[in-house]
Parts: sequence; structure tokens; C-alpha cells
Amino acid sequence: MDENYLRAAAAIGALLIIAGPTIWHYADALRQRLAAGVSGGEVRIAPDADLHLVLSLASRLRAAGSAEGVTLCQQLIDVMLGVPEQKK
Repeated sequence: MDENYLRAAAAIGALLIIAGPTIWHYADALRQRLAAGVSGGEVRIAPDADLHLVLSLASRLRAAGSAEGVTLCQQLIDVMLGVPEQKK
């Protein structure tokens, strides 16, 4: 039974030696984030979700009769998709 504890301790020690630098890196990044006052609960939206949001907004603006708002949404979608700007 003592031999199993020794093997487990050796395995945990080897794991810490191998993963130690990675664990230290993430712990340091977390420490810096906390020191800067940045919360870890930032909302990140997928690019597809952003596009759907802008399209939905454009649809609501079109229904409200805001041609300028629809034009701005189109410009935003062009920027998001990387469409080159057209010369007027």
C-alpha cells in the first residue's frame, strides 16, 4: 500500500514539473488581470452573432422608416466582412 502512495506522489510530482510553467503562466496572467481590475466575465460574441445582431437592427430600422440607420448598418456589415470601401 505504501508503494502505491509513493507512485502516486511521483506521478503528481512529474505532472507538476511538466505542467508547472503553464500553470505559472496562467496564474500570473490571472494575477495581472485582478491587479488591473479587469473582470473575467467579459462577454465575447461570435462574429456570426454580431452580424445577425446588425442585420436584426437594420431590419428594425427599415421597418421604422430610418433609411439613414439602414445605410449605417450596411456600412458596419461591410466593415465586419472586410468589403473594400467604394469610392463615390
